[in-house]
Formats: sequence, structure tokens, C-alpha cells
Amino acid sequence: MRGQLTGTGSINVPVPVTYFPQPVRDTSRDAWMVIDDITTSETWMVERELTLLGVPSDTLYRPFDSLSGGEQTKLLLAVLFADNTSFPLIDEPTNTWTTLAASKWLPT
Repeated sequence: MRGQLTGTGSINVPVPVTYFPQPVRDTSRDAWMVIDDITTSETWMVERELTLLGVPSDTLYRPFDSLSGGEQTKLLLAVLFADNTSFPLIDEPTNTWTTLAASKWLPT
């Protein structure tokens, strides 16, 4: 939605804001290297989130550009969820995210 609506406003939070999807500078690098470029979170924390999202941990050792669109999205979400030092701002919700949120994070 960023850039698609007119108007002004502000968000005041006491921590940095992390936007989703995060920019990936070099998609030819292995996924773990991409993670290392975009977050200060430990790799094991991202791996934990990937497991919760149903993504095999060996995905980290494949080139980012060889991952499917869904795998790339889940990887970037895992990075977002593993970062406890910033406020996550999700700019492009997906059907996958809606399903995941409903099944894993919302109370039943």
C-alpha cells in the first residue's frame, strides 16, 4: 500500500520499524547469507521461525533466487518474526500469511 494512497500520517514507536517485504540486494546468494544481510537476528532464531512456518531448514542453504515465491515470502516473514528489536510493518499481506496467522498465531 505504501505509495498507493494519498494523505499524510505518522507512526510513532519507540523502536525502529522493519518493513515487509525486506529488500534483498543479491538474490543469487544462499538464503542464509541474505538473512545475514537484512537482520541482526541469530540464524538459529530465523530457523526456529522457519520451522513454525513449515519450511525445512535446508532451505537456508539454497540460493535465494532458486526458492519458490512462497518460500521466499516465508523466509522473509521468518526474518521479520525473529527480530525482537523492531516494530514489524507488513506492507503486502498474502493469502499464505492470512492462513498462517489464523492457524498459528490467533487463539482458537
